[in-house]
Amino acid sequence: RDTLWKALIEELVEDFLYFFFPTYMDQIDLRRGVVFLDKDLEQIMPEADTRRRHADKLFKVWLNDGEEHWFLVHVEVQGYPDAGFAFRMFQYYYRILDRYNKPVTAIALYTDTNRAYHATAYQTSFLGTELTYRFQSFILADKTPEDLRASGNPFGLALETAYRALDTRLKDDNQLMISKLKLMRHLLSQGLD
Repeated sequence: RDTLWKALIEELVEDFLYFFFPTYMDQIDLRRGVVFLDKDLEQIMPEADTRRRHADKLFKVWLNDGEEHWFLVHVEVQGYPDAGFAFRMFQYYYRILDRYNKPVTAIALYTDTNRAYHATAYQTSFLGTELTYRFQSFILADKTPEDLRASGNPFGLALETAYRALDTRLKDDNQLMISKLKLMRHLLSQGLD
């Protein structure tokens, strides 16, 4: 699944940006393209950590004023407790900032249904010093397939597909096939291949 998410983000990166950052799109210069920085991400985090997190993406875009900005995308597909997740998000942030001195925005995409493990911040304090690092999160289970489809965005349709994969009511192959056919018909009606 990690490989699939990584491919989706790469193939639909502009749609991804429009889906998650609609209010900022007038500031982003998409004519200059998007540059994926996977090798940079591998260098930032120890190899043992990057092997476990294949869906993490780092890419840069340019703003209309010519400034370079970086996006960190972390797709979290686990449904078990991970006390270190928020800290890893913070590690990414400070290591990117320290190494490249570039503005960074981060988002965690939660594709499981167990909200108990969905962090949105890392906090620490010691002897009067405090730090709070907040990052954006998107919880797929908080949306409906209708909401995702209504976005009119191809990345929203990809999220709808992921949502339907979580649907435990699709218990047999026939129900799953009907669901897939409906989705394919919708994609074709929208002119998508």
